Parts: sequence; C-alpha cells; structure tokens
Amino acid sequence: MADATSFARVDGVSVPLRAAMTGYLDRAAGHHAIQRVRRVAQEALALGLGQRVLDAGCGLGEVARSLAVAVGSEGEVHAVDTSQVLIDEARRRLRNDPPPPESARIRYALGDVTELPFADGTFDAVRCERVLQHLAEPDRAVTELVRVTG
Repeated sequence: MADATSFARVDGVSVPLRAAMTGYLDRAAGHHAIQRVRRVAQEALALGLGQRVLDAGCGLGEVARSLAVAVGSEGEVHAVDTSQVLIDEARRRLRNDPPPPESARIRYALGDVTELPFADGTFDAVRCERVLQHLAEPDRAVTELVRVTG
C-alpha cells in the first residue's frame, strides 16, 4: 500500500482514535461543501441504469449507496477501501439502513487503489473522493482508476 497519512491506516490505531476518525468522516459527509461536491460529481458521472461503478476509497459507504440508487437493480457497485474497520462499518450501516429495493447490490471489499483487483475496463465509471491526498503515490492510483474504467 502507498499510504502517506495516518488516516489511511485506521485499522492500526486505538479504538478511541478510530471512533474519532469515523466521527470526523460522518461530520465531513454532512458538510454543505462535501454534499455539493458529491452532488456535482454524481451529476458529472451521468450514470445510467445497469452500469458498473467503482467507489474507490469508499470509507463509510455513503457514496456507494447513492451510486447503487443511480445504476438501479441491473447495475453493480463495487466499493473498496484499505480499512477493514471502515468496510465493516459500511456493511453494518447498509444492513441497518438499506437503500431502496430497486438499487444495485453493493459489494464491499478490502482493496488498495494503487493495486485494484479488477481487470482492465471492468467499470463504466469510477468515483474517488478525498483519497488521493492520503497516498504517497497518488499518480499510481489515478493510473489504476483509469485502467479499470472502460
């Protein structure tokens, strides 16, 4: 992994610090500027029903949920993060508050955006937010994101 910041290593910190980090992610997700970025990014993707989408660096899973609604039940959403703690929390939140039934199934997995476990051209679109600044080699991640997008 090409992590540059402690945020990229959530799993290795104390439980209180993990709670603080996930709390920060929740607060940031609620901030009007982040909500605007997410809205504009989703509009720019212009997703259609049945498309395959990757949420790279999915964190707590909020974006993956909105992508699942956008691509519908015939679509696919894969969501990866380097943190098993965040993946587990995203799965828990999905179980407790599932998106509408006409949404795509979300497949959460542990993964490194600099070495994605997908074939070339697997996805119609890729979404990556507030991830690159935490990487030692962001250009390597961008190369991977382009590679897996058809």
